[in-house]
Amino acid sequence: MKIKLSITRKQLVNSTIADFYFYHLENGVIVWALKYVDSGFAALETAAQPLIVLLLMRIFEGKKIKAMSVIGIVFGMVGMFLL
Repeated sequence: MKIKLSITRKQLVNSTIADFYFYHLENGVIVWALKYVDSGFAALETAAQPLIVLLLMRIFEGKKIKAMSVIGIVFGMVGMFLL
């Protein structure tokens, strides 16, 4: 069974924009911030990234935030805190 994998032009553009903001810009800011804050705090900030994605999806696309998504993010942040 073959599954056709293709993306639209809009999906490619959106993925490219998300890549720039979440990989290049965010990573650069975290590296710069490590000069001034503890690495544990920076890890918690990075663990909040999925929450930011959920909020952006709610704002720009109007998608409803599911309870399981919030629970997963909370568990992830608690796990980062415990580490």
